[in-house]
Amino acid sequence: MYRCDCHLHTVFSHDGKATPEQMLWAAEAAELDHIIFTEHCDCCLTSPYPPESNLVWRNIFNRDTYPAAIEALRGRSKTVKIGIGVELGEFLQDRDLAAYALDYSWDFVLGSLHNVNKRLDFMCYEYTDPEFTFQLFCEYFAELLQMVEQGGFDVLSHLTYVLRNVYRKGQTYDLSRHDEQIRAVLKRAAEKGIGIEVNTSGLRDVCAVVFPSLKYLRWYRELGGEIITVGSDAHRAEDLGKGIDDAIELVRSAGFAGITVFEQRKPILKEF
Repeated sequence: MYRCDCHLHTVFSHDGKATPEQMLWAAEAAELDHIIFTEHCDCCLTSPYPPESNLVWRNIFNRDTYPAAIEALRGRSKTVKIGIGVELGEFLQDRDLAAYALDYSWDFVLGSLHNVNKRLDFMCYEYTDPEFTFQLFCEYFAELLQMVEQGGFDVLSHLTYVLRNVYRKGQTYDLSRHDEQIRAVLKRAAEKGIGIEVNTSGLRDVCAVVFPSLKYLRWYRELGGEIITVGSDAHRAEDLGKGIDDAIELVRSAGFAGITVFEQRKPILKEF
């Protein structure tokens, strides 16, 4: 079984805690075959954090220093293949920054959404008002559909991600209220050849689930989708590769032929 972690962050992301070297050594220890670095490039025009939160928003993405550091690692490991990519967040909100980020020969581009346009980061809300929560989810899935329509990325990252923040605040939410919107996103992604990520970060959190669930992975397959990547979304070396085997089994259960990795923006199927 080919084991790849296609979503991880280092100190080249504003919230990363490990060096690229530490991530590589962790990958060797976890006996992974392949890792792809995907540092954040968040395209927010304004800070997604409220002033009173004391959270500092920094987009430290640098198209020169980050790739150079990863390129220097290639060949350092005899067992782990290294890829280099970017997690392009909120790219509809600052198209100039998105264009700058994409102007590089990446192996892999994730498309992600951590806050909808003109709202705070999803982590900043309490989710105690049911009507507000419903509206926020509506806006989230609407912007995801716009992102898929725009394209320019390879795989949609952590679909249903808002749920993690809901559970963190001790709340629950019936996601099926948005099944029509989710199906529209999955259908358009399948039609455009955009993949879906199985993100295992929730397994290390209070929600104890992957994003998205098996239900939506099956929908994507039924709608003609073929590209599935798996990623830990690790920001620390000790989290790299966590949940990858569980994610691979979930992909198998959803009826896919294997997981996908990317090289030079081209999908490569690794069959089960």
